[in-house]
Amino acid sequence: MLREIDKIKAQLENKNKFKQAEISVKISIYEKCIQEIRAKCPYEIRLNMFLVETEDLNNRLVELCEECIDVYNKAIRDFVFSEEAI
Repeated sequence: MLREIDKIKAQLENKNKFKQAEISVKISIYEKCIQEIRAKCPYEIRLNMFLVETEDLNNRLVELCEECIDVYNKAIRDFVFSEEAI
C-alpha cells in the first residue's frame, strides 16, 4: 500500500490510457478494501504475554486507501475540467 500512490500517479501520467471506467473499478476496489479493513481486521491481537494494538495500523491502511481514491478523483476532476474533455 505504501507504494500504491506512486504507481497510481505513474499510471495517470499517461493520458492515452486514461479510462474513466477502469478508474471507477479501481476506486470501488479501494472502497471495498476500506470496508473489509473496518469489518474484519481486529483492533488488538493477544499473544503470549503481549497485547498488540492494531487500531493505528488499521487506521493507516484506511488512510492510504482514501489517499488512493483521492488521487483518482482528482485525476477525473482535472480531466473533466480540462480542454481535452470538451
